[in-house]
Amino acid sequence: MSGNVPDAFGVMVDRCRAFVDVGRYEPAAEILSRLVADHPDSAVAWFELSRCRLYQGELAAGLLAAQEAVKADPQYAPGYHVLSRAFFDARQYPAAVTAAREGVRLAPERAMSHVMLARALQVAEDGQEEALAAAQEAVRAEPDNYMGHFESGLILARRKDGPGAVRAFEEVLRLDPHNATARANLVALQGSERLKRLTDITSEEMRLVGENPGDAALRSNIDGRLHRLLRRTRWIALACLLPAILAARVFATGDAPASLPAPLGTRMYALAVITAVVSLCCWLTFRRMPSGAWRSMRLLCRRSWLVRSAPLSAAWCLTGAVLLLAVPWAERSTLHLVTHAAWVPTVVAMYTDHAIRKLKGPRALYT
Repeated sequence: MSGNVPDAFGVMVDRCRAFVDVGRYEPAAEILSRLVADHPDSAVAWFELSRCRLYQGELAAGLLAAQEAVKADPQYAPGYHVLSRAFFDARQYPAAVTAAREGVRLAPERAMSHVMLARALQVAEDGQEEALAAAQEAVRAEPDNYMGHFESGLILARRKDGPGAVRAFEEVLRLDPHNATARANLVALQGSERLKRLTDITSEEMRLVGENPGDAALRSNIDGRLHRLLRRTRWIALACLLPAILAARVFATGDAPASLPAPLGTRMYALAVITAVVSLCCWLTFRRMPSGAWRSMRLLCRRSWLVRSAPLSAAWCLTGAVLLLAVPWAERSTLHLVTHAAWVPTVVAMYTDHAIRKLKGPRALYT
């Protein structure tokens, strides 16, 4: 009968591992807690319990279980892997590096050993070269394991090597086509490297958030893309203001200043040009976007005054352009007033928007 115990134990561990892999952490933690109580010398059970607790966000319990895994079997390399991760999540980076190095010493042939070392090293400014070398060693150890490529992509992105990071995440998706995190990182990098149109990037991220509705980081990225699209409306508005200024004869040129008001036909022609430009830009943008993009933009504008300032300042500038053309102004001083009232607030809003975004800094990739 005692011979059946290891088999039954292995079955229970495998069941818990399957629970963890599909996100059912509570039943897995309950079973694993009983297993480690009955088999306190089992490094495997402690390892699985630590992994489960870390996924649950219970950092202290995960770290304690990882330490018990290492204590139960000091030669068990996965115990050091999960211990390094627990230290990393606890922001105890030197301890994470030490645990990861021990994992490499015990199992240099395993990609995970080098992956954990690369992950622990990349937070240090002077550890970037060694971190990249560790990630590349993970790729050499197991070329078909996507995790080495994933860590390489993160490190290359941190080093501002956008093309290299893009290639790394493309390799991840070749090996693991359903990896949503890698796809989100790839889309973000393609956007930052201008490898795709902004509308295509936004559409792809909106599709990804449809598959992962609870991903707050991905939603934040979409908000950033939509904000960028809305910021472009100010440039369009300023471009439309120029023909309005010319058609309305805001500024006199030559020896004989042009008479005011400007001819109605000239003003109506310029108004038609502005209408065509705005309509064409809207059509070119929204024909590439999913059906929910307009609603997402409206909701984003309601939530953020900074985002809301983009379409409002663009509308203000366009209103000034329309006023220049629709009203037969006879005084050039009034034309000057309307013109400056149109472009000055728009440019100020653009500068303010840029300054605030620069203070916030760039968004990081998903780890």
